[in-house]
Amino acid sequence: MRDPIARYPISGTADKSVNLPERASYLVLYNDGSSNVTVTVGKSFSVTIAPGDFFDERLDPFDRIKITATSPYRGYVRVPEGGNL
Repeated sequence: MRDPIARYPISGTADKSVNLPERASYLVLYNDGSSNVTVTVGKSFSVTIAPGDFFDERLDPFDRIKITATSPYRGYVRVPEGGNL
């Protein structure tokens, strides 16, 4: 597997749904706010990120992200080098 490349920055302060133009395998998300941020990727993986914490993990390939939040968050995904080859 090639080294992954960071792409598609994500940020906001409210709920957001993101459809990626290609499949990603890593999600990086920082909770900069004072309340929990919940993120769901693909159809079934969901995690809640506490205030001041972050999530940085490899996951089953996904192209959809749903974020539930009421305070600031930021992040990005990583895709295979050169895209999905």
